[in-house]
Amino acid sequence: MTFEHVFADLGGIPANRLTDPQGLAGLVLAAANAAGLNPANPPVVTLGPRGVSAALVCHGGHVAMHGLPEAGLCFADVAGVSGALPQRGLDVIIKRLGAREVRTDARRRGPVTQPSTRGFMNALTPYAAFFMRLAVGGVFLLHGVSKFQRGIPATAAFLHDVGFPFAIVFRRYPHRRGDHRAACVVLGIFTRFWALCMALEMIIAILAVKLPHGGNIELEGLLFAGAITLVALGDGRCRLQ
Repeated sequence: MTFEHVFADLGGIPANRLTDPQGLAGLVLAAANAAGLNPANPPVVTLGPRGVSAALVCHGGHVAMHGLPEAGLCFADVAGVSGALPQRGLDVIIKRLGAREVRTDARRRGPVTQPSTRGFMNALTPYAAFFMRLAVGGVFLLHGVSKFQRGIPATAAFLHDVGFPFAIVFRRYPHRRGDHRAACVVLGIFTRFWALCMALEMIIAILAVKLPHGGNIELEGLLFAGAITLVALGDGRCRLQ
């Protein structure tokens, strides 16, 4: 359910139109009728040294006015649940007061709390880095384990076959550094540093291996994007520190 809420700052109003209690009571009733609002109580008009106030409580809405007769100023607002036409009520007020200066605005009012699904999803936002660490670090960890199981000679041969430069130099790197690097990312230990290393590795893999041989770069591109995201997010929640 929503409320339609319109309001106006009015100026240049003749003082006598803001000092007549009966006239103001009739005005808020006329505004409510034009807006399609049913009064719940009689209108209340208060005239004092600080100005004049007129209010009408309705079923599903209200009409209110607050004025300074000596300054010719008045603030008016009309609100109603969906289906009401508060702008029509405000037009009646503006016309009958004879305001020469008019500034209006409108708002649609709704629930303060978000729907439960959105609230649940927003509650997961602080854990974005944690889920990204599991995804990126987990993939690197699985690849590191598979390289270790194949053994150093097989890994070096694979790197050489795909055209990776300096395959002999890098043949010991994957299982010596890759496993603990990925584990650190999963656990949230120096995440930014290790994620940067992963991002650089993916750049080398794309530029030196995949593109020259016409290979697909979807996996490497996703891992690069994930690693850069971790560089930006840092450790996040659920870290071992």
